[in-house]
Amino acid sequence: QRRPRPRGPPGTLPGSESRLNPGRERPGCGHPHLRPQLRFRALTEHRAWDALAAIEGVTLLTPRDRMAGLISFQIAGWEIQPALGELQSRTFCVARTLPLVNALRISIGFWTTADEIDTFVDGVRLLASHTPDTLPPRRTLTIVNQ
Repeated sequence: QRRPRPRGPPGTLPGSESRLNPGRERPGCGHPHLRPQLRFRALTEHRAWDALAAIEGVTLLTPRDRMAGLISFQIAGWEIQPALGELQSRTFCVARTLPLVNALRISIGFWTTADEIDTFVDGVRLLASHTPDTLPPRRTLTIVNQ
């Protein structure tokens, strides 16, 4: 038999109150030490969403007010697997394909920097302005004595 979830003070989410310190919130539920990181992540997410929305040929599937660290999008003229391969080889990103909706999804954490977002957006912009056949080749690294 399941135990009932603890109830917090009026106006709080069920389970957000600490069992050891009644009246105090658990970490992750609006804890004051996590607020700066969560606020920074929200700013970074919105920066990424706004930049991707401004690219012609990119369709965003994730509503701006419901991102939760994930942004799903499509790039016109690109299949998802080749697009993911190009983005991962040209930028640093945590991304995957969503085959059911034929989209890519990027994951943004509080540790994601603005420079990483800008580099990723530049990569998406490059793909959106080309087809797989017209995309300029990636720079390669030559290893001496190999």
